[in-house]
Amino acid sequence: MDKFIDAFINQWIPIVNHWLHLMSAILWIGGLGLLMMAVVPSLKKSVPGELVKPLANAIYRKYQRIIGALMLIILVTGGINIAYVNRLMKATTGEGFTNPYIIALGIKLFFVMCLMTLF
Repeated sequence: MDKFIDAFINQWIPIVNHWLHLMSAILWIGGLGLLMMAVVPSLKKSVPGELVKPLANAIYRKYQRIIGALMLIILVTGGINIAYVNRLMKATTGEGFTNPYIIALGIKLFFVMCLMTLF
């Protein structure tokens, strides 16, 4: 039973966490691309000019709600990723938060937190 628990903690949780992290980022960036490349140009072509801005704003407000949840998932799973990578680095090389890779992940996570303030 201990092998199963160890395998679950050391393998499955990081895999699922990483998958959630990547899927959230893909949905965030993909949704933004969809808005900018498909929705807004389509609105400009098919809707009278005075209605484009209110419709685009309504769509964007809905998008912001979804993005708020995705950003929270990205932030939490990013922190978990850093913890697992740090643990792995300590086990293999003996250095944890002094490793440049871990420092880069921490800086990236900080910038994501800064981005969250924009939404």
